[in-house]
Amino acid sequence: MEMVNLLPWREKKRHQHRQRFVVALIVAVAIAAAAVQAAMWYVSMQIETQQTRQRYLQQKVSDYQKDIASLAKVTQSHTALEQRLGYVETLQIQRNKTTLVMNALPTLVPNGVYVDKVRMEGTSFKLSGISSSTAKLAQMLERFETSGLLLNVDMHSIVHGNQRFGQRYQSFSISFQLDSGALTDKALEARMIDGEG
Repeated sequence: MEMVNLLPWREKKRHQHRQRFVVALIVAVAIAAAAVQAAMWYVSMQIETQQTRQRYLQQKVSDYQKDIASLAKVTQSHTALEQRLGYVETLQIQRNKTTLVMNALPTLVPNGVYVDKVRMEGTSFKLSGISSSTAKLAQMLERFETSGLLLNVDMHSIVHGNQRFGQRYQSFSISFQLDSGALTDKALEARMIDGEG
């Protein structure tokens, strides 16, 4: 006996459901593929952006390293220049010491004391001369010892009764050292006075 399908609509519904399922499956696969593609595109854009930033940072780091290297060279040349200037200043101060001592002597040597000879060795000076009295020599010695410019003041000899210019004098010999710190201060003061003038 032949089977007769009395409910053909069920077959149609089943067929429609299969078609809908296949279409939904195809749409879902397409959407998933599009989402995966979009995600991959977004990730690749982020990677490219990050790589651009990284290249920028590497360039900046390289520039800063070059700047640091050039700064080190400039600092080194600045230090060398300061050393040379210090050396020149020391030479200038050493050159001026004789002038400073000669300028200071008239204020240190009282009237009645006459300097015959001045000898200089480095920062040490030795004076010899004559005096009209021992009191004048004592006064000179006190001035030398209280001067802020001189150190290690020593009276080596006082000889009484030397005949000079038809009079009797006392010859003397005194030595001292120049205070290099005071010399620097005096030179700086002189330079400041010159600058103000």
